[in-house]
Amino acid sequence: MVESIYIKNKNNFLEKHNLNNLNLGTTEGQIAIISFRLGYLTNHLLNNPKDLHSRRGLNVLSNKRKKLISYLKKSSFDSYKNIISILNIRG
Repeated sequence: MVESIYIKNKNNFLEKHNLNNLNLGTTEGQIAIISFRLGYLTNHLLNNPKDLHSRRGLNVLSNKRKKLISYLKKSSFDSYKNIISILNIRG
C-alpha cells in the first residue's frame, strides 16, 4: 500500500522529535499530532491566504492543543515539561 505524503511527513515529524514509541492516544500523543497538523496548516495558509475555512480549522486546533496542554499541566507536570521541551511549543 502506498503511503500518502501527509502520513510520511507525520512519521518524519514523530521521528525527528523522538516520539516514535509514544502512544498516540495519550494526551502527549494528541499534543504531538495536533502540533504537526498546526504546522501543516500554517504552511498551507502561507501559500493560500484567502482560505478562511482552513484558518478556522487552525484556530480550532490551536484552542484544542491549548486545552490539552493545560490539562496535562494539571494532571502530570513532569509529562508537561517533557512534551513542551521536546516540541519547543513555548520558548
